[in-house]
Amino acid sequence: MHSTIALVAALALGGSSIASATTFVVNKTVDDGSAHTLRGAIEQNNLNPGGNRIEILPTGPDLPFVIKLDSLLPPVIGPW
Repeated sequence: MHSTIALVAALALGGSSIASATTFVVNKTVDDGSAHTLRGAIEQNNLNPGGNRIEILPTGPDLPFVIKLDSLLPPVIGPW
């Protein structure tokens, strides 16, 4: 089952800026958990939750930027 998510802007995870916070950039539309995918960014965030950001940065001429999910995404873990 594929779900489709049209992503237009950046999704901020966590609260205020923290010294150990990381920004995970999503610029791929595949759903394989690799670097720069939404699933990969969520999984990396969940390894060290708290103040991280996931930024959706579409690249290339293929707009709108659409991610077709192969399965449900994992929950986002972190202090809000």
